Amino acid sequence: MKMETDKPTAVVITELLFKNLFWYLIFSAIYANINPQEWWLTQHMWGRVILVILELGILTSTFSDDEKI
Repeated sequence: MKMETDKPTAVVITELLFKNLFWYLIFSAIYANINPQEWWLTQHMWGRVILVILELGILTSTFSDDEKI
């Protein structure tokens, strides 16, 4: 997997922060709890697998330079 991009570093970091914040807010609303240590996703193996897949998707989309118009 090639992790190079033409985006400036500040843009990449901002994009990562906002995407992770978005998913944090979604899961906080689903669980009605702002503490991620109490979520099923972080307490069970399959939940952690789901989170790893989600994070890999976030990283892939952040470093992707494909412009879809």
